[in-house]
Amino acid sequence: MSVRRRSLNRESDRLSGFRSIHAARLVALAIPVLLVGCVERKLIIVSDPPGAEVYLDSTFAGHTPLTLPFAHYGTHDVHLRHPGVDLPNGEKVVYRSTTEKAWLQPPWYETTPIDFFTEHLWPFDLVDSHRFSYTLERLTERTADEIAAVRTRADEFRDQAVELHRTDPEGHTNPPPAEVSTADPRRRDAP
Repeated sequence: MSVRRRSLNRESDRLSGFRSIHAARLVALAIPVLLVGCVERKLIIVSDPPGAEVYLDSTFAGHTPLTLPFAHYGTHDVHLRHPGVDLPNGEKVVYRSTTEKAWLQPPWYETTPIDFFTEHLWPFDLVDSHRFSYTLERLTERTADEIAAVRTRADEFRDQAVELHRTDPEGHTNPPPAEVSTADPRRRDAP
């Protein structure tokens, strides 16, 4: 009986040693999986002048200079709008808004099937940053006299268009448009 217990104890000791070795191996294999790195994607947008509002794919993203993460490569619409700058002498500088296409091309390690290894098995962090720089066109402010001159020319063009509408190519004067009746002609009580 004691011989049998000893052999069982030896066997259980062997099994427990075997189990602890396998557990250590599993922990050693799990550590690299838990410490897997990732790919950090950054989109950097700067403008001249700084402080422009940035809309990425029609969604407000912030003001330049701007760094934001992105999830998808490909073409994105970048719209920049600057509110203007007040100068100390009382003038206001205005900038033209712009909409551009930004092409975010994936690097070689983000192409299929390599991306599986860099995203899930590569133990280090990778940073993929794309930088776009935009220069906004400065607009000149018009004086009151210039605005009045433009309005006068617009009125002249409008008057010429009305005159052209009144005469046909043969020189006959077209009658003014007839009054449109709001009554329904299908009704019996209509005049």
